[in-house]
Amino acid sequence: MKFIKNLIRLGEKREEIYGVMHDTMQTYFNLNYGTAPEVNWYFDDCSDVIRMHDAIVALKNEQDAERKAMRDMEAAERRKKEEEKRIKIDKERKQYEYEDDNYIIRLPKDSTEIVSEGSTQHICIGGYTGRHANGDTNLFFLRRKDCPELPFYAIEMNNHKVIMQIHGFGNKWLGNNPEAIPTVVRWLRKNGIT
Repeated sequence: MKFIKNLIRLGEKREEIYGVMHDTMQTYFNLNYGTAPEVNWYFDDCSDVIRMHDAIVALKNEQDAERKAMRDMEAAERRKKEEEKRIKIDKERKQYEYEDDNYIIRLPKDSTEIVSEGSTQHICIGGYTGRHANGDTNLFFLRRKDCPELPFYAIEMNNHKVIMQIHGFGNKWLGNNPEAIPTVVRWLRKNGIT
């Protein structure tokens, strides 16, 4: 009750002190648990309230900056681990790249190329970018050697070395280009892929 009477007394001198006091208390109660300073909520004049407000807001800003720095550091660490994992996965996948006289089987350069492949070929491979990046599935491109940048067939292999799908434009199957089948068969046999 003493606190409320004091607040009313200060409010009679300066009406905006109610807003300052409300903001001060709200900020105070949002400080990290155990870090709030002891406060004598009985103030002699309005300048005491303003000083307390500024001190508590400064402490809250400091805590927010510390939390943001911690979140940024954790996010950077997560990105670093994800990148290390991606590099490790890509290194392991490199062993599956293959080339003969007529065809190349290679990894996508990046997720943008996977999305572009799906869009160009009218197939759903673009939706597999996250799974490929996480190492949950493995995507490869079958290309003609004389035009290695032109989409031909996309291949999905699971982590048990089993082919899940091989699709070309509009989901056509590899039998539509029988001249490419021997290359794919040699690739499968070389790598023990089912």
